Amino acid sequence: MIFGKCGYMKLCATIIAVTTGVFVSVVSVLQFSHFLSGVHYYPSDNLPSDIRIYYRIIVNWSLASCYLYLPSLIECIVQKIGNLCGLPDCYFKFIKNVLLLSALNAIIAYWQNVPEICLWNINIRYAESIHFYLHFSLWIISFLIMVAIDITEIMGIKSILYYNITSGSRCSFKSQQFDTFLLNIGLPGSSCIIIILWAQKVMSFDRLLLAVIWTLGILSCNQTDDKDIKYVARQIEKKRTWMYFSEKITISPLK
Repeated sequence: MIFGKCGYMKLCATIIAVTTGVFVSVVSVLQFSHFLSGVHYYPSDNLPSDIRIYYRIIVNWSLASCYLYLPSLIECIVQKIGNLCGLPDCYFKFIKNVLLLSALNAIIAYWQNVPEICLWNINIRYAESIHFYLHFSLWIISFLIMVAIDITEIMGIKSILYYNITSGSRCSFKSQQFDTFLLNIGLPGSSCIIIILWAQKVMSFDRLLLAVIWTLGILSCNQTDDKDIKYVARQIEKKRTWMYFSEKITISPLK
């Protein structure tokens, strides 16, 4: 495909915007993973009044609950603004994901610690190391799950790439069944996120509240059925067959 001067500038602007969005998303996820690790837990010796504790609990409940409804709200806003600005549909998913991940910073900024009410505090030997490696491993596993499914498709990067490569003729080469699978699965690697929420060295009441609300939210978003399981099994079998035949291919040296 040959780009004109205008097309080249548009492509450069798209690359810069996507790169910036990916950077913001990665930083937001890293900051939130640090927040979920609970390394900034400091017990308070000065117990506040009951009213202040209730205020903190209400704020935390509002933040955790509102974030569960944020995907639908952001999707609606992005679609309306995007349609008004004449933005192609293939950009909507990426913008939605970037905004959704960026919103995690608001939870970090406004989250209210409630160390006065603590369910458990594990002070055994090597607890810090076990806690760190457990969280680190779960985040890696969650990332690998998204890579295996197709992280570029989940984030919406691939649709932008296809749109620019094909001059807007197609936004994706994935099947409709794949889109349905992503919609039904809700959050890829959700089981790892649930374990991270509950695997806390110090389970204060605010972390318990976050774990309960988000666990219920994640489980309610997962609507996979037998069709999705069969679809994944077929895709695994296709990849296994492709890898088998790839190993059989040999390249003869030039004579």
